[in-house]
Amino acid sequence: MRAAARIGAGSFALRGPCRGGGAALADFIASCGKELAAEADAGIQDLADGAWAMAKSGLQGEASAATLRQIAESAVQLTEQPGTARDERELPKLAWAFATLAFEDDALFEALARRVSSCMKDFTPQSISNVAWAYATQMVWHQPLLAALQLRAEESIEGFTSQNLANLAWALATLRVAGAGIFCVVAKQAARKMQEFGPQEVANLAWSIAKAAATSSWQIVGDSLLSRTVLVAPNLQPQGVANLACAWATLRSDRSSSEDGGSYGLQLALAREARAKLARFSAQNLCNFAWSLAVLTSDARVLDGLLEDIAHEAASKIRDFAPQNLANLAWAFAALLCRDVALEASLAEAAQVKLKAFKPGEASSLAWSLVKLSAAASSSASSLVHAAAGQALNSLELRPEEVSSIAWAIAKAQSVVAAEKGPGHPGVAHEGLRPALLREASRVLGSGGGETSLTPRCLGNLLWALASLQWGSDDGARELITTMAQASKARLGEFTSQGLANLAWASAQLLLAGRDGGADGLWSALKAEALGPERKLRDWEPQHLSSLAWAVAKIEAEAEAEGSEREVSDGEELLIRVATESAGRISLFNAQGLTNLVWSLATTKQVHQPLLRAASQAAATQLPEFKPQGLSNFAWALATLDDEMETLNIIAGEMELRMRSFVGEGAPRASLLEFAQSACAVVWAVSFAGLDCPTLVDAARLALAHVGEALDANGQVLALPEKVTSHPDCEPWVSLDLGDRLVVHKPPDWEVFRNQASESAEENVALSLPPYLKATLSCPRRWPLALDQQRQHGLLHRLDVPSSGLILVARTYQAFFDLQLQVSTGELGREYVALCHGWFPPWRQEVCAPVHWTSSGRPTISDVTRASGKPSRTMIKALAHAWRAGDAFSLLALRIATGRRHQIRVHTSHIGHPVAGDGKYAATEDGTWCPRHFLHRFRLSFRDAAGAEREALAPLPPDLVSALRGLVPRPGSEQELRQGALLLLLLLLLLLLLLLLLLLLLLLLLLLLLRSTPCLDSSSDRSLGFCEKSF
Repeated sequence: MRAAARIGAGSFALRGPCRGGGAALADFIASCGKELAAEADAGIQDLADGAWAMAKSGLQGEASAATLRQIAESAVQLTEQPGTARDERELPKLAWAFATLAFEDDALFEALARRVSSCMKDFTPQSISNVAWAYATQMVWHQPLLAALQLRAEESIEGFTSQNLANLAWALATLRVAGAGIFCVVAKQAARKMQEFGPQEVANLAWSIAKAAATSSWQIVGDSLLSRTVLVAPNLQPQGVANLACAWATLRSDRSSSEDGGSYGLQLALAREARAKLARFSAQNLCNFAWSLAVLTSDARVLDGLLEDIAHEAASKIRDFAPQNLANLAWAFAALLCRDVALEASLAEAAQVKLKAFKPGEASSLAWSLVKLSAAASSSASSLVHAAAGQALNSLELRPEEVSSIAWAIAKAQSVVAAEKGPGHPGVAHEGLRPALLREASRVLGSGGGETSLTPRCLGNLLWALASLQWGSDDGARELITTMAQASKARLGEFTSQGLANLAWASAQLLLAGRDGGADGLWSALKAEALGPERKLRDWEPQHLSSLAWAVAKIEAEAEAEGSEREVSDGEELLIRVATESAGRISLFNAQGLTNLVWSLATTKQVHQPLLRAASQAAATQLPEFKPQGLSNFAWALATLDDEMETLNIIAGEMELRMRSFVGEGAPRASLLEFAQSACAVVWAVSFAGLDCPTLVDAARLALAHVGEALDANGQVLALPEKVTSHPDCEPWVSLDLGDRLVVHKPPDWEVFRNQASESAEENVALSLPPYLKATLSCPRRWPLALDQQRQHGLLHRLDVPSSGLILVARTYQAFFDLQLQVSTGELGREYVALCHGWFPPWRQEVCAPVHWTSSGRPTISDVTRASGKPSRTMIKALAHAWRAGDAFSLLALRIATGRRHQIRVHTSHIGHPVAGDGKYAATEDGTWCPRHFLHRFRLSFRDAAGAEREALAPLPPDLVSALRGLVPRPGSEQELRQGALLLLLLLLLLLLLLLLLLLLLLLLLLLLLRSTPCLDSSSDRSLGFCEKSF
């Protein structure tokens, strides 16, 4: 028997009981294949039968590869020779067999393509689909062959079975064949035969339409395919479930929500099958299905328990995940905002091991996902984000959206870790990535050849990230920011409402940081765009409206306080429009949105009653949704605006409930600090508004003690004796030491603490109090608060650099928050003595005026002439009047209820009595006789840890005593002050008496009127008639 015949017999045997099994049968077919390859007279049909039999038996290995190579060489020679029609009909079988065996031979497939293209007219639908499948499997692109395939398929489409249709569609989609025509033809025939489609065929057809983005085909076959999918879902294999889900997710992302009405049943069906077969899902199946869920749905009825099951299964198979699988899985859980600690830990561990194998896009996606899940707060996760971003930035092949994702991830990771560990923590030091990120951002920004090819979304995200990272001081970053701002300004009309809101936030950050970078022009254009007729605020999402309101308030308040040339009228108009639009849709705003809205009104002193009333009512129903900071910001806004006191009471009640149930042990550091700050802020708001809430203060004191204990757990404080330390005049010294808190005397020219807006930059101050205290008073190991820059190293309040006086310092967090609470309630007394120009009237006792200090870091002064400042209150008492060289002066005692920067100096200047020697706020020159501005904090009163009242006093320093000696008391000034006070009291009594007399006269007049009024009965009618006749 010839080898071909024997292989033929073997192939028939494969269809019987022995199919797929038996090493003897496989050996038999292999030996036949060798003989066939050696026969000189073997034709195409013989070769096709032999290759087909080998494919069916699954022969692999070096021996079969050699045989196949010989068969391929013979086949190439035969295709170049004229053959019979029967031989030509065998060519698809030959191609199918070599593709099934994954045997790569370019010469064979090129020769087959040429021959098949010329005889395609005689092929059956099965042969057409086999050829298409073979070339798609081998990823061989041959344009003439594909053109002939499409033409022949369209001519014979009526004869295609469901399997033929599915295979043809799969092949065309895999080879990325362009043109909607062939897909529409396939879709029409598939719609007619949809009831014949099996599970795998449904999955292949759906995947093909999704892969080819064949929208018109979907419109033809979509409904019937969806219905069929739901029916065949129970018969799908695990891979089929995952593939179908991927296909539908891809189709979903390309369609509008209005076309999505029938997908709920599909989602339930796929979720049900996934639950039943999840244990048999491969790593690829798991990540594909998770990705599909993230795209398809957020419906809790579909996801109920499924994500937890996927997380558990994925964690157990995490070692099998390729880098792309890890990136996709992380993205899916991040997009669904589903946190699973065990999965995140195993995913991070696996990603760390395989990070070098990640492609740039995969590394970018991983970094974004880790941050989105807020997992970057831990040091290890932050390091992984840093490493993933670095891995991605090593490539020059990043797409613009990947660059913007990396920038967003770096910026967000920095803010997350900064909130948890503090701004100086090394976990946020992404400085090493700066050159690479700026390089890549510049590359994608300029890839359009003069006009950027970045989408508005990428532009907005990049600008947001660079503004958040505060890299504007870098020349390269500043230039890049300027270019992006200009590009964004030129394309504002293309930005969505979310894009405009992000741009507004970025502009606010850049302008407030003093790094304009084109943000000024961008902000002006953005306001005009938002106010334009084409931008209707009613189309904006609530979240975007509240973000825009926040940015408007931040920028316009700063611009107003600086006296900038920028017009603020547009900003006020925009804020009023946002407020009006928001008031009508207030039920759609979440807690954060409500807070942003009322905070914006309070910051700009815009009293918009409809919004305030609506937001207050909405907040009262959403209190459990508010974070502590949201409650405190809302309370601050209401107290500042002196409005909606009922809502302020409700907020205070909510905060009191939370404080009484607060448990600090085991809570993250960021949560503890946020809670403590918010608690003090709510107490301040209630106290400032004049409300009486003693139970709130008691609850705050208890909760803050728990917070302090938790934060102090890593340190210990040694009790020190109470004593006054000897000191030289030029150095700080301890006035009172209570162990956990102390009072320090600050000499002039010492800075209390330095921040970005510190005046030390302009006054060239080198002496800083915190390093001195750490070096001389305590070891940071025992005093961890001393290292906390966010809490001012334990310093409770500031004192201007030229001023002298007492500073209250906390050694422990528990003491710090206790003293902060005393500041919030007004229990902590801060009293000053100041020499001011002019004769201060004895009846003036209080100054209430908002104080604003710009946050840009530019050399500016505090101001009370603008409405955007923070509420501030200073109590003043005149002690004496004096003369010097014809100028009048007043010695004043002052007490502050709020501690704003330069508050006393600003308030006294505002009422026409600037502090002597203050060159910043006074126009006169006092330097010849007053060495510095005459302001000294002489008394502090507070409670110690046991609740006992404590007091610290500091006499007037020698340099100020010397300045006072040069003044001459005004004759009778002390007596006049006393007389003035007495006169004021008498005037008040006289006014009270006059008011009482006026009330008595009004009552008498009312009684007289009542007694003289006649009763209009019949007799009175007659009297009136008589009077009328007499007249």
